[in-house]
Amino acid sequence: MTQWLAKLFVVLSLVVSCEALATVESVPPEQKWAVAAGVNALWNISFYQPSKSEACLFFYNNLVIQGGYSPHTYIGDDGTYCRWTNFFDHGGVYAQQGIYWSEYACPVPKVNPDVPYIYRPATNTCEREAQKIYTLALTPKEATIEPGKQFLFTAIVVDQDLKLPSESIPVNIEVKVDPKSGGHDHGDSSRPKGSVSPTSGNNVFGVEFKSTDVSGTHTITAKCDQCVNQTATAVVTVKVDGLIPIPSSAFYALEEPDPDRPSQTKHIGETDKHSENHFLKPNAVQELLEIAMKYHTQQEFQILNYATNKRVPPLPLYVNDASLEWGGKFDLSGTWTGSHAEHKRGASVDLRANDTFGAIPAAAFEDFEVVLRRVLTNNTNIPNYRKFLRECTADPNPETHPKAPQHKRLSKNYCASQLDGTLDSNRHYHLRLKE
Repeated sequence: MTQWLAKLFVVLSLVVSCEALATVESVPPEQKWAVAAGVNALWNISFYQPSKSEACLFFYNNLVIQGGYSPHTYIGDDGTYCRWTNFFDHGGVYAQQGIYWSEYACPVPKVNPDVPYIYRPATNTCEREAQKIYTLALTPKEATIEPGKQFLFTAIVVDQDLKLPSESIPVNIEVKVDPKSGGHDHGDSSRPKGSVSPTSGNNVFGVEFKSTDVSGTHTITAKCDQCVNQTATAVVTVKVDGLIPIPSSAFYALEEPDPDRPSQTKHIGETDKHSENHFLKPNAVQELLEIAMKYHTQQEFQILNYATNKRVPPLPLYVNDASLEWGGKFDLSGTWTGSHAEHKRGASVDLRANDTFGAIPAAAFEDFEVVLRRVLTNNTNIPNYRKFLRECTADPNPETHPKAPQHKRLSKNYCASQLDGTLDSNRHYHLRLKE
């Protein structure tokens, strides 16, 4: 019985000892260095610095130079001494050296810095009563959503035992957007960004991110002053999924000469606001290719080559704006508002139909629209009569010529010409393709 009690006492003692140890927080001390002019010259010892070299330079700048010594030259730390030379008026040159001194100091705690560590020389450690160490997390760390959609994140604070705090630990939430992400080269501080709700909470709470219709990269940051990591972030990619670059083809053109850069080309429709404007869904690419192939190969679109007196295929279709790299709002003017409303999802594309190079000739409009109706028939989510538009700028003089709305469907009386007889410079076909 006595032996059993003795063993129980030992076990309980170990448990108590472990619990006692667990209540003490211990970290290694930091060794700091200072320089004195000699063993007995501690009256002019420099302030302690993080390293020997820093201590040597500090001593030289503050005690040698400012102390009124004769002209001197700094040599520096040689690993054992801090060295410099003095030059005297009588021509003597004396090598001088300072002796390093060191002491141990405790670092400032990252958590609850008002409770300092105490240095224990016997164990060469810094100790204090164990503090609650809180860690902040924002989960998940990344998400991808479509423009105009929402996503729910979770902000959570746990202690070193992965338990929720027993006290209220405040957390604040903010969101920023990369101004030039999502295919917008004109990013600025006025760019729309998603919102978060709520913007603050305690311990654990949901954070709803709501995106705008502008695609791009957002960073949500949670902040907690009482947490060891203080911040946690999550990245939200707002984009239309599944967009691909329009592949090159002999039946349509994606590039044209750049008037501002001789011998170089640019994307058709490219601007300084949006340099990458040719992205579509795969199904839309297939429809565009089918339309372009029929336009290039069918006899009714052939043109007469006067040099040979033979009919030849027309130029490839000139493809203007489709969608941006990640879809979403295509703000043509770069003001984050209006214009190009249907170019969001990679299922719309504009084809040149004005009086510039590569445009569909006005004489071919009627036959071309027959092709459009046939190819786009399978696009069942849009009524046949709305599968393409002629788009142009409204005529400024309705008395002389019928005033055309910017979107006027299949009317030969609109968008046909300017008052001087030339085609509208903005005229194009807007195709609604299969998504």
